[in-house]
Amino acid sequence: MAQPLKEKIIGSLSAPDSHVSPAVALEDLTAAQARRRPGKRLATIWEQLAHLVFWQEFVLETVRGGNPRPPATAEGGWPPTPPARGAANEWDGLKARFAASLGELQRIARKRGLGTPVGRRGKSTLGEELLSLADHNSYHFGQIVSVRKQLGAWPPPSGGQTW
Repeated sequence: MAQPLKEKIIGSLSAPDSHVSPAVALEDLTAAQARRRPGKRLATIWEQLAHLVFWQEFVLETVRGGNPRPPATAEGGWPPTPPARGAANEWDGLKARFAASLGELQRIARKRGLGTPVGRRGKSTLGEELLSLADHNSYHFGQIVSVRKQLGAWPPPSGGQTW
């Protein structure tokens, strides 16, 4: 696969060309803000990020050669929010897990071909997994920005994209 396309796919995981990066979407967001639910049927920012971490780590395990079991239901991919006590440390840890797994996926992708079969069964390729994850992350980070707007926590200090 041509190098420019490979780099575009790898870069799509943090999406600097199409919308704000995950770092900007989460910038200056407190644990208390992340836990706030703007409406009965809306996920909190914390829930969104925990869901992203769950699936990103799932894909990472697959890419590493594992064969993780998907949850039996969609709810299984939405980890519960921990109690408010100690939430600031938990929130920092969740953001760190997201950044670490994202970085590792990008490093692996730069070392391997995107056509490389992944997982024990090799039913998908590294490129397919990365594109699927990029789409998933993009969708949920759009929701995170929307919730931030509803909470009055947008734009972040760096400005983000407001149009």
